Amino acid sequence: MIFMKRDNKSDKLSLYLAEFCNRQLEREYFYHEMHDALRYIKPLCIVLGALYLLFFIPDYIFMKGSPNLKIIFIGRVSFFILIIFLSIKLRKLKRLHILSYCFTIYELLLFVSFMIIAFVYESPTFLLLCFSLIIIILAIFTIPNRWIFMVTTSLFISFSFFLLSPIFIENIDFLQFSASIIYTLIAIVICSFSSYRINCHNRMQYIVERKLEKLSSTDHLTEICNRLKFDTELDKWIRYSIRYKSDLSLILFDIDHFKIINDQYGHLQGDKVIIDIVNIVNRYIRDTDVFARWGGEEFIVLLPGTNIIEAEELATFLRKKIAKHNFSRVPKVTCSFGVVSLEKDDDKISFIARADKLLYAAKEAGRNTVMTQFMLENLQIHELEQ
Repeated sequence: MIFMKRDNKSDKLSLYLAEFCNRQLEREYFYHEMHDALRYIKPLCIVLGALYLLFFIPDYIFMKGSPNLKIIFIGRVSFFILIIFLSIKLRKLKRLHILSYCFTIYELLLFVSFMIIAFVYESPTFLLLCFSLIIIILAIFTIPNRWIFMVTTSLFISFSFFLLSPIFIENIDFLQFSASIIYTLIAIVICSFSSYRINCHNRMQYIVERKLEKLSSTDHLTEICNRLKFDTELDKWIRYSIRYKSDLSLILFDIDHFKIINDQYGHLQGDKVIIDIVNIVNRYIRDTDVFARWGGEEFIVLLPGTNIIEAEELATFLRKKIAKHNFSRVPKVTCSFGVVSLEKDDDKISFIARADKLLYAAKEAGRNTVMTQFMLENLQIHELEQ
């Protein structure tokens, strides 16, 4: 079994363009937001697609008999099919970070479809098209996306619309054209500012929620899991192990003669010993392992996918590392370990009770010892023979 050192990087909370500068933190936030948003985005896509398709009814009324009606019908049906395709893909999509690009592409396709339909009308009304453009911009800022994508997409489609309008629409009044540009830009500025504040606020709220969750699930001194959090993880991994018939092991250990350390060197030095031991263990366990403070000087490590031999190797490795560590002001600190693996008839209580029994046996055997059930049985046999 290979024991790897683990590094913990602090979060950078600074924001740039309404996003965390820390890309990993930004991706975690985006996954969190999109996971919640998908519950209403999926049906919303279908509703908006159906509504866009139903606009063919006024198209048919105003352009009945026109050869361009077929182009409009094909454009609306094509976009509706794309919307249905997106809603189906959303159910199976796992890489949520690509949703930003998907939504942006669909917004651009919507604009292209809108422009084609608008300019094939025999006598399009410029102001009515401007109102439609503003509605599209509002929709862009309503759909969850990266703030920079919302702003650039809105500016791009607005620039394209006002660039192409004089080409396809004749006799546009200059004052109407100028006023439309100004009002559209005002709409984009207002939406951008509002969206920026909302995005920043949501991210800061996310950080607060993370901190509150951490406070409720971690030990205040060591910043590892507390007992409540460990119980939740233990229930989850026991169910997983039983369902998939995978290995699950547990190490329960405590600091030998910790009361003497506190009495001779003071409680502050005792706290420092605890922190040093936690740091040692944290360096050599995996990210999937669950490390918790079980009591005052007692700790527990849950090892998913680990059999009893591997768990014993890890416990022995940690015992030696702790025993060799140079603790400031305290000459020597050792720990005793009880190691068990989940058995067929185990539940949470019996699983931990067996580890606790072995930890007590390690103490009885002289401390600074790793004890498994096999070792305990051999020790008992040896005592009987004597």
